[in-house]
Amino acid sequence: MSLIPDAYSLEEQIARAIKPALGRSLTSTEYSTPLRSLTGVRYDSATVLECVAILEESFSVTIDFVEDDLTRTFVSVTAMTELIKRKLDDKLALQADA
Repeated sequence: MSLIPDAYSLEEQIARAIKPALGRSLTSTEYSTPLRSLTGVRYDSATVLECVAILEESFSVTIDFVEDDLTRTFVSVTAMTELIKRKLDDKLALQADA
């Protein structure tokens, strides 16, 4: 049994977590939309870094700016979800090996 939430639940958690950085809520239909293209959403490099900090704290993971390629992994909530799910899977695997 995995302690990692299913992708949809994780997407919801991420969308709620980054709401303060974006300055607005996202609907589930917007999760796969590039954040820069959403009308009224300020999404620049400072916002990306704020989202990184939020997700690192929220999910107790470490995000590497180069290895995790922020230009691809922080383009949408769906892309962030894939990254966080991978990080949580890796963390769980390391705990199982310990």
